[in-house]
Amino acid sequence: VRQMEQTHNSYWVAIAHRQLTGLSVGNVHSSDLEILVRAATTQFQQGRVREASATYRKAASLARKLSDASRAFDLRLRAAAIELQQKDYKTASADLRNLALTDPEYQRSSEAHLLAINATATLARESSSAFPDYEELLREHLRHWKSGPSADTVHKRLGQIQFVRGELQHASDSWLLVDDSFVQIAEVRDSLNRCFQQMLTNPKLEQSVRDQIANRAASYFLSAVEKQREAENDWNVNSRQLLARHATFQLLHSSEVPRPLLRLLQSAAASPNASPQEKATLESLIGLNQALLGQFGAAVTTFNQVTWPLVDRPVDLLSRLDEAAQEQQKWNKPITQMILHLNNTFVQSLEPFSQDDEYRRSRYEAAALKRVGNGKAAIQIYSRLATQQPRNVPILTQLAQLLSSDPTEGSQKSALKTWRTVVRLTSSGSPEWLEAKLGIANSLWALGDYERAQEVAKLTTVLHPNMKDTRLKRGFESLLERAPSP
Repeated sequence: VRQMEQTHNSYWVAIAHRQLTGLSVGNVHSSDLEILVRAATTQFQQGRVREASATYRKAASLARKLSDASRAFDLRLRAAAIELQQKDYKTASADLRNLALTDPEYQRSSEAHLLAINATATLARESSSAFPDYEELLREHLRHWKSGPSADTVHKRLGQIQFVRGELQHASDSWLLVDDSFVQIAEVRDSLNRCFQQMLTNPKLEQSVRDQIANRAASYFLSAVEKQREAENDWNVNSRQLLARHATFQLLHSSEVPRPLLRLLQSAAASPNASPQEKATLESLIGLNQALLGQFGAAVTTFNQVTWPLVDRPVDLLSRLDEAAQEQQKWNKPITQMILHLNNTFVQSLEPFSQDDEYRRSRYEAAALKRVGNGKAAIQIYSRLATQQPRNVPILTQLAQLLSSDPTEGSQKSALKTWRTVVRLTSSGSPEWLEAKLGIANSLWALGDYERAQEVAKLTTVLHPNMKDTRLKRGFESLLERAPSP
C-alpha cells in the first residue's frame, strides 16, 4: 500500500485501502507488523473503532513476538486510547493497568498507570462505588513508582483525599513528598499551607506538638524560599509569599524565634517590586519578630508603618503577643502595652470585624487590661460580649472569673448569676460545669452564705468524686475545710 501511494493515483490507492480494511482480526494471517498497524489505522479513520482497537492489540502481540517491546507498548496504548475515546473507562483502566504492570521498569509504564488512574477517577466521579478502586490505584502506583512526575501527581491527589477526610497529618506527609520541580508545585504549597494552618487551630494541642508542626511547616517554606531565590536570583512575588508563610508559622505558632528571620523579612520588604499588600504583610511580621526579640521600640515604629487593612488576619498577632506576655514575665508589661496599642490601632482602622475576630480582639484587650490592673474596663468588655452572645460559655466563664476577682457585693452577685448561667448551659460533670459550680460556691462564700457554699461544694464532690482536674478538686476541698469568718 505504501508503494502504491507513491506510484499509483488515488483511485487505485483507495481500492488497496478497502482491501486492507476488509481484513478482520480473525482472518489476518500476515506476519507483517506494518500491515496490521496500517489496517488498524485505516479502520479507526473509517470509524470502525472496535475493530481498530482489536487490530492494534493483535499488532502489539506480534511486536512482542518480534522482541520489539517499545512498539508493543505503544500499540497497546493506542488500543486503550480508543477505549478512552469511546468512554469505556472500566475496560481502558484495566487494560492500562495490565500494560503498566507487565513491565513496571519500562520508562513509560508509570504514564500508562497514571492514565488508568485518570480513567478510574472519571468512574469515581460518576459513581462513588468506584472510589475505593481509585484510591487503591493511587497507592498501587506509589508501590511501583516512588518518584518522578507521575508519583508527584499521585502524592498530590492522595493528599487531597486525606485532607477532605480530616487526616491532616497524612495529607501533609503526602504533599511534602512532592518534588519542587513538579509543574503544580504552587498548588501543592497552597494546600500544605492550609493543611498546616488547620492542624494548628486544634485548641487541644500541647505546645510541644504545636511547635513540632509549626517548625515542620516553617522549615518547608524556608527551604522553598531558598530554592526560589536561587532560581530567580532575587526576591519576586513567589519568594516573598513563601517567606511570609515561613514567618507566619515560625512567629505565630512556634515558641522559637530565630534572629536571621528578621534580616530576611527586611530584605524582602525592601524589594522595589513588592506590592502594597506584600509590603504590609512583611512589615507586620517584622514588627512581631522585633517584639518577640524584645526590641519593643523598633516594633512599635514598624507597626505604626503598617497599612493594616491590607494584612490578612491581623488579630492573630494579638494572639501571639498575648501568649508571649504570659511566657515572658520580664516582658509582660511592655508586650501588654503593645497589645493595647495595636488593639486601638485595629479598632480605628479595621472595623467592622467579623464576629470571631471581634470576640478574639476583645478577649485579648480584656486580658491586657486585667494585667495592667484595669479590671473594671475588662469587665465592661466581657459584659458587652456576653450581651451579644448570651450562650457563649467561654465568654460567660471569663466574665464570671473577672467579676469573682472583685470582692464588692455587687460584683459577687453578678458573678453568682453568671456562674449559674454557665451551669445551665453545660453538661453535668463537664470541666466547664465543675468550674462554674466552684465559682458559685466561692461567690456564695464571698457573700457570707457559708452554709450554702459548703453544701454546693459537698454535693458536687459527692456526685463527681473522680475529678480529673486537680486544680478544681483542690478548690472544692479547700472550701470544705475553710472556717467561716467571725
